[in-house]
Amino acid sequence: DYETKSIYSFTVTASDAAGNTSAATTVTFAITDVDGGYTLSKTTVSVTEGLSTDTFTVVLATEPASNVVIDVVSGDTSEAIVAPATLTFTTTNWASAQTITVTGVNDDFIDGSQTATITVSVNAASSDNDFDSLADQQVTATVADNNHSMIIAADDPTGQPVTSGMITTDAYIVVTFLSNETTSDFIQSDVIRTNGTLSAFVGSGSTYTATFNADSDGLTTLQIPASSFTSSSTGFGNSASDQFSWTSTYHAYSEVIEDIAGNSNNQAATADQINSLNDISGARDGVDYTARFNEASYANSSSPTAAEIQAVISYVNLLVDIGYEADNSGTGVDFTASQLETNLGLDVTADNATEYNSYIDDNADQFSAPATFAEVQSMVHIVNVVVAASNDNLTSSQLVLAGVYVNPSTDPANTLSTAELAQVSSDINAANPVPVTTADLQGIAEQVVTPVISLNGSDIVFIEHGISYSELGASATDNIDGDITGSIVIDASAVDVNTVGTYTVTYNVTDAAGNAATPVTRTVNITADVTIPIITSGTAGTNLAENSGAGQTVYTITASDTVGVDSYAIGGTDANFLNVNSSTGVVSLTANPDYETKSIYSFTVTASDAAGNTSAETTVTFAVTDVDEIAPVITLTGDSSITLEV
Repeated sequence: DYETKSIYSFTVTASDAAGNTSAATTVTFAITDVDGGYTLSKTTVSVTEGLSTDTFTVVLATEPASNVVIDVVSGDTSEAIVAPATLTFTTTNWASAQTITVTGVNDDFIDGSQTATITVSVNAASSDNDFDSLADQQVTATVADNNHSMIIAADDPTGQPVTSGMITTDAYIVVTFLSNETTSDFIQSDVIRTNGTLSAFVGSGSTYTATFNADSDGLTTLQIPASSFTSSSTGFGNSASDQFSWTSTYHAYSEVIEDIAGNSNNQAATADQINSLNDISGARDGVDYTARFNEASYANSSSPTAAEIQAVISYVNLLVDIGYEADNSGTGVDFTASQLETNLGLDVTADNATEYNSYIDDNADQFSAPATFAEVQSMVHIVNVVVAASNDNLTSSQLVLAGVYVNPSTDPANTLSTAELAQVSSDINAANPVPVTTADLQGIAEQVVTPVISLNGSDIVFIEHGISYSELGASATDNIDGDITGSIVIDASAVDVNTVGTYTVTYNVTDAAGNAATPVTRTVNITADVTIPIITSGTAGTNLAENSGAGQTVYTITASDTVGVDSYAIGGTDANFLNVNSSTGVVSLTANPDYETKSIYSFTVTASDAAGNTSAETTVTFAVTDVDEIAPVITLTGDSSITLEV
């Protein structure tokens, strides 16, 4: 018995016949502790809420020295309960299995199949100590749901899901009623509804559909009360469904679309209507959003998005607030650069936010109530110019954005020189009061801007050596004097067409106020003569009669050239019969022409200029005409001498 004595120790000796005894050897042995045990008949049970039970048994594995008490506890008594809650095993019944009954707990919830964990454990305080350390054991109870009801789902007219609580712009939704059990007695009147009407109700078994039309804009609800229909399989009545809610803003959205299209019905969307739309807020009573609705841009004006509608509200509200602040300066309201950029789409300079607000507070006469987009845009550009001028970083593009036009002939238009920008900046900084209108800035710039000269034709020209220079001219405009082309002074004196090189022609002009334009130059490049002469005397020489005499002129070479022909030459098949004057181009036949000796002559002619450019060869021909050189012959008829009688 382990509990009485767990270790034994003794010594052993051995003796022989002579009486010799061994030394004592100590020997030990132990009693091992054996705990009690218990066994469950199964570890899973299955029950149905309020309809069925299941059991399992418990039995001890070994006889106890005293009573053993087993506790049985359900981990979720809302789903399953056990009986009895305790089992007592004695020294006489320890080997007999005792039964635990598990019962499903009925509830009114449609929660589907649930599980509960049943824990079986030894009650150490009331049990044989040998069983105290035994581990707990568990049984899993699966509890089937005996409740049934409808789930209400919906789609919009395009088939997109509409969940409970949603706000949509639809006039109706398509509702689906889904039961977790089949039913044959679910009808349209079982559905309780507010601010809406069901139609086209169809279905059978576990699925039914209907069209739900909102009676007016606002919240609508659908719900199926408890015991409205029964389960075909169990006969139980249904549990109440969850309430399905949906808010229709169809009429409000339609009115906004009407405003976008031009408000032909003269019934602008009200602030309440606009604010009722999903994800829209901030529309104010008494503020007219119609014009902005009509002029704003939309991806699809027939179905504007919430973001597009909200942008209109934010745009108009900001203009209203700016107009109010301008008329009531000192209210402490400041507008951020982000508001101007995001709500109005303006290109602003974040660092100028303080100056923007000061302008609004100090210049009520520059704003309407509400302010217009053009007024706010002008304010931003004018402030940007004034601030840039004070920082010495004014640009021509900033002046243009502010509406200042002083140099239309520049490329790009209205471009001021660095010196002009510096002077304009200085004059703006010195102005008192500070410029607050485009006209103020225009007047300052006009007093500074110099005339602008524009070349006619290219600013680089190429001319061959020896060809005269023809001036292409230029034009000049002034922001005050207008066209002053006639006052341009052109200096082309440096150009020497007879010497290869690069030369500069200078153009200057001054307006009536004495503002001198930035000089403009044209580069003239005199290049070497590379143009060849062109023969102009044709291909036909002068035909000669034979025996008409030696040294006659048969052809005169002529040619054109950009500079002038310097010499002439001949060649070809019959050149050795001819002679050419290289200076005059006169070609003559050396010998007396003789048809019988040679009747056709062919030769080539070329012309060259002083630069050594030689023309292409031109072939020339001339002919010798045949002349009769044989005298007539007289032949007598009869004798050459006759005698006649007298």
